[in-house]
Amino acid sequence: QARLDEIDLAAVLAVADRLEGAIVLGVERQHLVDEKDFISAILDAVGAIVIVVDADGRLVRYNRATSEISGYTAAEIDAHESLDFLVPAEERQDVLNAIGQLQAGGSVNRRDNEWVRKDGSRRHIAWANTSVPGADGVVRYTIATGIDITDRKNLEDELAYKALHDPLTGLPNRRLLMDRLEHALQSRYGAETSLLFLDIDDFKDVNDQFGHEVGDAALKVIAERLGRAVRPGDTVARLSGDEFAVVLEDPADANAPDVVAIRILDAIRVPIEFREHRLALTVSIGTAVAGSSSVSATELLRNADFAMYAAKQAGRAQYRMYAPEDRVAADDDVRLAADLSGAVTRGELRLEYQPIVDLRSGAISGVEALVRWQHPGRGLLAPWRFISIAERTGAIIEIGDWVLDTACRALRTWQLDAPALTMAVNLSGRQLESPELTDHVRRALEENGIDPTTLTLEVTETILLADPTAVAKLEGLKALGIRLAIDDFGTGYSSISYLRRFPVDILKIDREFVDGTDSPEGLRLLHGIVQLGRLIGLDVIAEGIERPEQVGQVLEAGCDEGQGFLFARPLDALTMTRLLRDGVVGSGVDVLPRAG
Repeated sequence: QARLDEIDLAAVLAVADRLEGAIVLGVERQHLVDEKDFISAILDAVGAIVIVVDADGRLVRYNRATSEISGYTAAEIDAHESLDFLVPAEERQDVLNAIGQLQAGGSVNRRDNEWVRKDGSRRHIAWANTSVPGADGVVRYTIATGIDITDRKNLEDELAYKALHDPLTGLPNRRLLMDRLEHALQSRYGAETSLLFLDIDDFKDVNDQFGHEVGDAALKVIAERLGRAVRPGDTVARLSGDEFAVVLEDPADANAPDVVAIRILDAIRVPIEFREHRLALTVSIGTAVAGSSSVSATELLRNADFAMYAAKQAGRAQYRMYAPEDRVAADDDVRLAADLSGAVTRGELRLEYQPIVDLRSGAISGVEALVRWQHPGRGLLAPWRFISIAERTGAIIEIGDWVLDTACRALRTWQLDAPALTMAVNLSGRQLESPELTDHVRRALEENGIDPTTLTLEVTETILLADPTAVAKLEGLKALGIRLAIDDFGTGYSSISYLRRFPVDILKIDREFVDGTDSPEGLRLLHGIVQLGRLIGLDVIAEGIERPEQVGQVLEAGCDEGQGFLFARPLDALTMTRLLRDGVVGSGVDVLPRAG
């Protein structure tokens, strides 16, 4: 029997409202068997739990779903005056209080609580309770309508966990580290908090020489060794590819950071053996102590990062305590920020395009524009190396405008042969804050004669959650006729209620969830995310497809579109034009090397 999701709760309540009179009549006139059977048939067809209790809290009616979800037979339920026995002891008083509020004159209240099934397992139920007054206005009955949201709740909990943890090692990620670091700094021992910033020396060589499978295996071993090297209560986190961090709260003595750093150096030096490979790795460590002055988590992390670079410059495989002079020597971002100023004017930016593919036919349905920086001294830089700097300096506005204009010109050309082709362009948080954004998008569409429905603007979950005015801004963009996508879904706090808040059309599943399909748990999670998107009417695109078997897994999950290196790496405009002439992805495409 199909169960209702909370999206149907309003309909269930409407049914309950219409049944109020019939339920009261049926309770008071039990001898009218055909009427009672009629009411029971309706309640059983609702597909949600429906319970009626009188003013004394006694159970007077329930439907089939009550028995099915609780696991108890009708006879077992009838042996109880109420269903309090299904509610966990720690939640029972709250439930009774909610019912009491209704009986005291409330109209409708909503709440969630668990039920303990007959087999001991728990189900999470979302309730809408409504009171039924008699002719004298006194509440005579309470109707409780509940839906089982356990699967959705479990999916949200799992997504929330993944949003705060590194998928490869299971360690806390940067977001969780920064949260714990902020709490540590605000505690009574905040001044004694220390942070260790670790970077594995020459780890890129491991991936280049032996492949990512060996590199990933080494990272897992390193994560385990770090966990054993620190003290109970300390936090070990993975920040990025080969960068880790350790938060030491309330050190027992001033030498604790030194002691832990030495233990880590010794632990990492032990060779790692994986299959036929034997890896001898070292790590450089920078240490920063909060001290007596007020320091933020971001500043402490940055200071430890500076110290780590100083350790590398001093010969690697060692640790260094932060000193102010490290900031000048290591602040590479300052130099990049200066170089980035004027990069658009000097013509140093370029766009590459990655096809979005119909997974069943191989046809190219769209492309995503990805910006690169051809630095005059450092070569081709990928977005991760300079976009965050552009965000901080404000250069992202000029860069974003250039990307949108360039992408729209390319789309105009390609649509001469493929009118239905779509273009996806990423938006940053600073761009979304700009009051000129909507006008610029309108102008780009009009100047290039582009059908607005073929332009998609992508924003990340993190940006939406950080901006309380995001809904209004997105609605302004939607009014132009364009489509909106949530990019990297699953990397922030992902929930069905959150998705419904924003006027988006497309859900792009982060590559982490495609990579995880090697395990049954990963496949189940991918299925859950796709179904979550479908439930609320979104198109779904899977990112990061790199292996042929992933195509079948993504299709099986219900997702028909995807992108990834299996089809093509990001291509320059000329190569993309050649690929679009074929209309489908093939093996004869000359792909460019990844930007570094």
